[in-house]
Order: sequence, then C-alpha cells, then structure tokens
Amino acid sequence: MKIVDLFWEGICIIKQAISWYKGSGKLLELFLILLILLLIFSEKNSFERRIAGYTILSIVVLCNPFVAVILKKIALETVYWRTLWILPIGSVSALGMVSVIKKIKKNWMKILLAFGFLMIILKCGSSLFTQDNFEKKENWYKIPNEVIKTADVILKDSKGTAKVLAPEEISTWIREYSADIIVPYGRGYIYGYDGWSGAIEYLREAWNGEYVDLGRIAEIEQAWNYEYLVMAKDKAEVGNVEALSYRLIGSTEKYNVFKYIGEE
Repeated sequence: MKIVDLFWEGICIIKQAISWYKGSGKLLELFLILLILLLIFSEKNSFERRIAGYTILSIVVLCNPFVAVILKKIALETVYWRTLWILPIGSVSALGMVSVIKKIKKNWMKILLAFGFLMIILKCGSSLFTQDNFEKKENWYKIPNEVIKTADVILKDSKGTAKVLAPEEISTWIREYSADIIVPYGRGYIYGYDGWSGAIEYLREAWNGEYVDLGRIAEIEQAWNYEYLVMAKDKAEVGNVEALSYRLIGSTEKYNVFKYIGEE
C-alpha cells in the first residue's frame, strides 16, 4: 500500500473517530477555543502552560493519520475513537475559562463573564436527563427477569459452581448474574473481538442454524463436562432433549433447563 493511501485511510479513521466522539454537541469546538485561550493567557513555564502543551501534543499524536492506521490495525479495530478520551477536555476548558477571567480586574465583570461561560457550556452541550439516556429496568441487576429465573433454577439444583451451555442471547447475562455459573464463551467472542476458536465455532453453528442441532450440542456438553443445558422452548421439544440423557429440572416463560444425567 502506498504512503498516500495510508495517509488518506488515516484521515478517514480520524474523521470518523471525531464524529463519534463529539456527537451532536459543540463542546469539542469550545474545548479547542479555550485551549488556544489558555495557551495565550497562561504564563510561561506555568502549570497551565504545561497542561496546554501536553494536550496539544496528544492531539498531534492522536490525529496523526499514520498513528491512527497503526493503532487501528494492531489493537483498536472498532474503537479508535475512544483514544480521544485521554484528552483532558474538562480540565483544559475550566483552566481556559479561569485564565480569561483572571485577566479581568473588576469583580462584577468577572461574575458576568463566569455566568456567560456557564451559559455557553449549557448551549454547547445536550441534556443528560432524557429518555434516551435512562431506562427503567426490571430489577436491581439490570438484566431481564427471565435470565434471573433461569439462573436461579440452575443454582438451586447445583448448590455451587455449575457449567452451563446456554443460547448466546442469555449466556453473558447468566454469567453476569452469578460467577458460580461457567459458560464456554463471553461477550467478546459473540461480538467478534476476542479471538476465534474452532471448538466454540462448532458449538455456535449448532445453536445458530435453522434448527438447533441437539446431537451436536449433547456431544459438546459431554466432551466438555458441562452439566446443564438451557434451551429456548420454541427451539426444541422437551422429549427430544430428554432422549439424549437429560432431565428437565425447571422452566421459565421462555426457557427449559436440563441437567445431564448420563446413560441409564
């Protein structure tokens, strides 16, 4: 790949990162203006000048197209924009405002300017208290009640650590509810950023096909010494699962919970 191509790829990465980072507000633009004011009004070799210098250096590095390409390829495939979190936006913005206010001699003008800055901040940002930011959950765990009921069935029977095969849509929540429940894969694998395993892929194919491959799931469960199996009610009949040496130990509205009892 040519240097020019890498450069423009980096520019695209940075533009996307900035877009995701700043959202719909104008706080990033306000921060850049206040950073310039801080650099202008702060005294040489002062703490404020050093903070401004660090911030400018960080911006130069993070917005370097070649750095963006390298970081994205080695570690930050989908989250490069989060590197912008290291920018001290709040601190620099506050220092910039204070550096301007300190140059004013009359107290009433300082108060007026401080109030003006407050209004600018409110105008540039967006309200935190919106329906999009808050949602009433079903319980203190902030996970579906169906998951809690399913996990409780397992924990009541196991009386301790339990190894469980469960559908992807609830497996990570079950683990979040109780560390005593062990599942074969986590959120990282489900969303594709935590490596690849042929064995796990073999299991996922059994779960995610047009029909659940009960034979393959039973094979994996026994090979990996997993004791419990959670199946959605609309994916498999109880009798078909029990025919593979499982016993139904409990049910919720959506799921059946089975325990492997071995060949009789």
